[in-house]
Amino acid sequence: MIRVLIVDDHIVVRLGLRTLIQSQTDMEVAGDVGNSQEALRAAESLRPDVIVMDLRMPDCGGVEAAKRIRSILPAMRVLFLSSFCSEEEVYQALQAGARGYILKDAASEDLLAAVRRVHAGGTWIPPGLAALYADRVQRPALTQREKEILHCVFRGLTNKEIAYELSVAENTVKNHINNLMCKLDAKDRTHATHLALVRGLLSVD
Repeated sequence: MIRVLIVDDHIVVRLGLRTLIQSQTDMEVAGDVGNSQEALRAAESLRPDVIVMDLRMPDCGGVEAAKRIRSILPAMRVLFLSSFCSEEEVYQALQAGARGYILKDAASEDLLAAVRRVHAGGTWIPPGLAALYADRVQRPALTQREKEILHCVFRGLTNKEIAYELSVAENTVKNHINNLMCKLDAKDRTHATHLALVRGLLSVD
């Protein structure tokens, strides 16, 4: 019997997953919780075989939750279930140690197959998402400071304004912008923010 912990901040999603999983003869729901903190506590106390977890949640988020859970339970198998499939989110999810990533609009049969595959020690990444991950792995990551400056550029701030906001020299800002544009392979600031949005480095939320 595969014991599954469901983690999603939307109760309707949790109820739907619970109904689907309980309908299977080889699965049972070990528990369902609505945020990352509850997920950590439930993983420790319930010790499920597989955690099916939403990527975006209102507290620390699924990626950080997966890291914390696997720091305590290294063998825990996590399957991310998400409405989003940006390059950066897929990359961060798999880098956090997840064994699979599946979209919420996937067929029920695919979700159940993903749970079984992950439980068996395999991985589940649809071809389209695998291609995104492969592309991202080949690209250098932005530093935390570069991400901060990229958000400032997205807000329309000038180099001088960014320097003031982050308490750094204007030349430092300029160097960071040149570096991040090189990493993104962007032609200009507008192109850089466009690429960052497409790849999931920026969000309009």
